[in-house]
Amino acid sequence: TETTTFGFTNTYKSNSTTPPPAPGALTINKSTSGTSLADGMTYSFTVTGPSYPSGTTVTITGSGSTTLDLLTPGEYTVVEDKSSADISGFTLSVLGDEGTLIDVKSGETATCNITNTYIDNSTVTSNTIVITKSFVGLSSSQISQLGLSDISFTVTGVNTGFVQTIYYSELTNGTYTLDNLAADTYTVVENGAASAATSTFTYDSTDVTITVNGASATSIDLTGTADKCNVSFVNIYQDNSTPAPTVGSLTIYKSITGDVPSGATSNSFAFTVTGPSYPSGTTVYVTGNGSVALDNIIPGDYTISEDRTSANYPDYTLNVSGETTVSVVAGSTSECTITNSYTKNGVTPGPGPGPGPVPTTGYISFSKTFGGDVTEAEAAGCGLYFVITNDAGEYLDLNGNISSDEVRITLKDMDHTDGTLVWSKTINDVPFDTYYVTEHNEVIYINGGKVPYTFEKTTSLTTDHTSLEKASPDGTFVLENYYTHPGFDVTISKEDIAGNEIAQAQLKFTSIDGYDLSNLVVTQNGTPIQYTLSDNNTSITFITVEGYPSIIQGLFAGTYELEETVTPEAYLTAEKITFVLNNDGTITDGEGKVSAYGSPVVMIDQADPYYDTEVISANRTPNPIPATGEKSNFIALVGIALVGLCSAALAGLGVYRKKRNEF
Repeated sequence: TETTTFGFTNTYKSNSTTPPPAPGALTINKSTSGTSLADGMTYSFTVTGPSYPSGTTVTITGSGSTTLDLLTPGEYTVVEDKSSADISGFTLSVLGDEGTLIDVKSGETATCNITNTYIDNSTVTSNTIVITKSFVGLSSSQISQLGLSDISFTVTGVNTGFVQTIYYSELTNGTYTLDNLAADTYTVVENGAASAATSTFTYDSTDVTITVNGASATSIDLTGTADKCNVSFVNIYQDNSTPAPTVGSLTIYKSITGDVPSGATSNSFAFTVTGPSYPSGTTVYVTGNGSVALDNIIPGDYTISEDRTSANYPDYTLNVSGETTVSVVAGSTSECTITNSYTKNGVTPGPGPGPGPVPTTGYISFSKTFGGDVTEAEAAGCGLYFVITNDAGEYLDLNGNISSDEVRITLKDMDHTDGTLVWSKTINDVPFDTYYVTEHNEVIYINGGKVPYTFEKTTSLTTDHTSLEKASPDGTFVLENYYTHPGFDVTISKEDIAGNEIAQAQLKFTSIDGYDLSNLVVTQNGTPIQYTLSDNNTSITFITVEGYPSIIQGLFAGTYELEETVTPEAYLTAEKITFVLNNDGTITDGEGKVSAYGSPVVMIDQADPYYDTEVISANRTPNPIPATGEKSNFIALVGIALVGLCSAALAGLGVYRKKRNEF
């Protein structure tokens, strides 16, 4: 006799379920004018909104467009990366919807139009200032609602006495052009940006960028007859209203019970999640008795199913429960727990006298991971330690023993595989209880030196807890530390032979390795100063002050050069200095001498022995004069004001200018 078994599965769904809102879309249209060079350029944009809370980058080539589909409805902003749009010899103005709030609605496609206008600097026939005005954090309608009549711009010529006030209402498509300006240094000041705010929209800040003849600048210096300057003001406002939530969250928990196979508590279990945000399904993973959270997802019904291939073990029978459909509601977190129950095959209870001993202990899998800029060697050599306690305040050691005395666990006590940043340890024979792990002394020094990494506490996990019981005898501790390199500080001292700091020397600081120096901060007497950045961002130039050194902050290991490009009056130009900033922040000079971290790089200017303040100063610039190179000859016109006959006698005198540098 043969028996045939048929299996039937009926799936039911409530008709009362409210359908989730459909996703929306956003099309970014890019147009250019003024030059055909823009047609082949690739423009970069950052899009921020509910689907991209941390921002995402998209690109468009020339005058084109791109569409972002399956977006969570809500407000989005699109900001262009101006560095990807610059064209040498042209002045750029960005107009349109950049930075404004764009409302992406369910089932609809919103548009964002951004236009790049280029003006050929060679066609400018007079000194010109173009003022460009835009907003971030406001929609087009909100810009109108604010009533921006109080915003104006005051343009002032420092030497000519020129003054003109321009009101926001006079701008056309966000721009205003002043031409036929005399050669002068100008300032442009915005007025009324803060007073234009309301209780709903708070003024945050204003970003100001200046270009002169297409190059980035820190001041408006129109020295010619056809200089072109663009001054861009971007007002940033914050929306204080609390919008209704449009997204929700789903947390999937994993539980392992029964005859737990070896390795199951550290296994990565795979799940397929299908719903409005994942119409084709997405795969997520949970390690052991852990969980995974899906945030910022479109409300609606989500189905969670486990991949059995990631959960099956030889010689064990698997039973999975908890797979279901979960409704996600906007503004809240829904949960789902999926349990894997294992039974070891071939094990049956015997007819003995009764049940065996009741288990009283379990085990804890403890792992510690390092991330960011820290290296394996630096992590291994740090002074980090851990303390594990129970609810009674007693201490647990790595052998499962309980003690009233504090037990410190270090990385040296844990297992480690070379080439990784993970340390782990399994603690066996741990009595059933709830346990807490806390780490201490997280500081790690760069390359074992005196400069610590920046510990990113908000993104690190420095504590954890777990409970052991008969139904769940295995626990986990998972700790993660992230570190970032803060950059080194290098002190530059420009001194005379007496050790006094010299003012009005212009120094050029260059990365021989070609590092980007645009994010450096230079301070004098604790105050940040302005500096000039080279076109390729590998050099900065700044002016020294009397009595205080210059501190360059944010440098990384590499080779650097210090050059005096403008020499103060009455001094000789110093030679260039080349030095190596080592991985621990120490400095190695050209002769191989190593100085401790914090030691200054000292450049000394010798006094000019032929300098006469009564005679030669009339023939020299009273401010810094351009350096003349490592060696230069000059005619010392000493005595012109004193004795005419002496000038003839000294006209042919060549003076060799000696230079010197030292650390």
